[in-house]
Amino acid sequence: EEELYGFVVFSNLDASYNQTENQLYEIDANFLAIMLRHQRNVTYIYENELKDKLTKLMNMRTFGKSLDTILMAVKYGRTDKEWDVVFFDLQHFKVYNNEYGIYEGDKLLKKTASILKDELGDGMLARFESDHFYALVEDSEAENFVKRVSDRLLRETDHKTGARAGIYHIDGSEKKAIQACDRAKLAGDMAREDFSRYFRRYIPEMEDSLKKTSYIIGNLEKAIEKGWIRPAF
Repeated sequence: EEELYGFVVFSNLDASYNQTENQLYEIDANFLAIMLRHQRNVTYIYENELKDKLTKLMNMRTFGKSLDTILMAVKYGRTDKEWDVVFFDLQHFKVYNNEYGIYEGDKLLKKTASILKDELGDGMLARFESDHFYALVEDSEAENFVKRVSDRLLRETDHKTGARAGIYHIDGSEKKAIQACDRAKLAGDMAREDFSRYFRRYIPEMEDSLKKTSYIIGNLEKAIEKGWIRPAF
């Protein structure tokens, strides 16, 4: 395929090789090229299975599996640490993409990932989709972590982009990682609606509020037809 995969070096420079030996060396070189290409393909597949392609953070699948392990450790008392799932999303990211273009949007996502890694170190970080980022943080550090990340985004991004965050405290009652992530996101969505705060901690009442809102939206048309709702002027 005329693609360079590596070099085969023979150390005996004074030796002369006959045609048969040259053919054998050519076979050896081709075999090594096949092995190198296979290894490269395996590495590529492995990295794309485990990591988000753009930011190189964990993807949703990998983060979920690792978080399930933490949930089990908390549930059965195998850790003395208290953990939070922290959700971040960038303010008005869709508008940002529309105004500055997808290339600049991708740069912002990579910058956000870099700031998260700087602030958390070797901890668990993931990008699920779009501008939705998740982190596993010790409870005592969660709020400071959120503040540091938010402050740096405002200082260091080209257009002073802000972020909203939600914090969910793991208590061992969670059945799956996605439940903890959804609750962190719910708290983040609540923070997005409250301009006086850049983060919210999850409380169970948030789910009650969400259910009521969903019920109202789902039954709005019926309420209008039945006359339960009437416009007032």
